[in-house]
Amino acid sequence: MGSEVLAAIIDYFAQNKHAFVKGVIAEILDAVPELSDPSFHEIVAVNATESLDLFLDVLANGLDPQSISPSSLAIANVERAVTDGVPLTAILRAYRVGHGRMLSTCLAEMPADAPGAAEAMIEVVNLSGSHNGRVTEQITALYEDRLTQRVRTDEAIRRQWITRLLNDAEPDVAQAESALGYRLSGSHLAVEAWADDTADADALPKVVTVLRQVLPGVDDVLVLGGESQQRIWLRLPAAVRVDHDELAKRLCINGLRVAVGRRGEGLDGFRSAARTAARVKELARSAPHEPQVVLFDDVASVALLADEPADLAAFVAAVLGSLADDDARCEQLRETIRAFLAANCSY
Repeated sequence: MGSEVLAAIIDYFAQNKHAFVKGVIAEILDAVPELSDPSFHEIVAVNATESLDLFLDVLANGLDPQSISPSSLAIANVERAVTDGVPLTAILRAYRVGHGRMLSTCLAEMPADAPGAAEAMIEVVNLSGSHNGRVTEQITALYEDRLTQRVRTDEAIRRQWITRLLNDAEPDVAQAESALGYRLSGSHLAVEAWADDTADADALPKVVTVLRQVLPGVDDVLVLGGESQQRIWLRLPAAVRVDHDELAKRLCINGLRVAVGRRGEGLDGFRSAARTAARVKELARSAPHEPQVVLFDDVASVALLADEPADLAAFVAAVLGSLADDDARCEQLRETIRAFLAANCSY
């Protein structure tokens, strides 16, 4: 690159660096609302300054843009963005804004009549593009790596708390609710969703969407994921009625199979909902015709008769109501009904 052109660019930024960075920050904050919170302003300033310094190093010292690695500050800022839920698209947009401003300033400050100005312009554009491509490529890889780690950590914590809720005699309900973002009071419905072919697992997130559509008023949703399966809890207002026919129809999602458990109340209901959904799933997987959607109410007697006496008793009580009461009058009524049914409903 012509020395006169290079000197003009370096001299401009040496004299106007503070004003330039300030302008870049303002433009980024205006273009990227996800970074408008004051707590991000310092991060934007650090990244803008560092990007400018790196590019000037490329121009002045012939540094190969492909040899650039993110600084410890850049890494820390990406980690902060992942922690605070700033999307990758917002970060890359900020880098694009800064890159565009830097390139346009370089071109504007080139002396047009200097020897080799045209060639220098082409070189600056190429170096700028290579520099920006390298930076955004590394930021993307770093963000995705940290996000994967975060998801795995969150999933591990979620599994740990769910295991405690399902198995501990007296779990810390308040702490579990805080960790999971899911309230344990109220009514719960559990759903098991899975893909027999892992190629269809990408459709699993659709299950929660459908459940929210079919069950209006869902308060909280808790999802425990796997590679090709999900266990989902939904906290429902007491007044919400579950339309089983609509639920069965809407949950027919290509490539997925779904088992819906019995609705339950409180912590015990959270547990029984999961237990019955898992039992329905076992029945669905063992059925020779491989049903796509199975609801607890459709297979309750089979699902509970063998190995869940407590849940079977709860089901009988729910179906019979006061007829299941343990007193002489109800016993007489039950015997009358048995005789009626034994006689093929003949009077």
